[in-house]
Amino acid sequence: RGTLAAGGLLVSLGLAGLGASLGRLPLSVVLGFSALYGVGVALLSPAMPALLMRAATPERRGMFLGVESGIVNFGRIVAPPIFGLFALQGGLVISALATASASVFVWCRSAASEPAPLP
Repeated sequence: RGTLAAGGLLVSLGLAGLGASLGRLPLSVVLGFSALYGVGVALLSPAMPALLMRAATPERRGMFLGVESGIVNFGRIVAPPIFGLFALQGGLVISALATASASVFVWCRSAASEPAPLP
């Protein structure tokens, strides 16, 4: 759960920084915020399936992982044009706040109900 929350918060910081810096700050700053975003995504990518594996019963793990994979792949198709529109409207900061809120929510929920260890 800590990896999931850390990844979400790094994604949030990266999005907020990109939203605030695009067109206003040097390229090195933009690249720094892009790196934060990339590290956050790298933390989130393995953490979500691991959390699902721990939360699902053995009989339902395949279904959970299949749904998660479908959602992730759908997001890879839909997210670039949506975030492009957000960037044009200055909405990356709003996206960052939504991502941070979701990360804090997931961390709090997982802290309240610790999943059983894998067999």
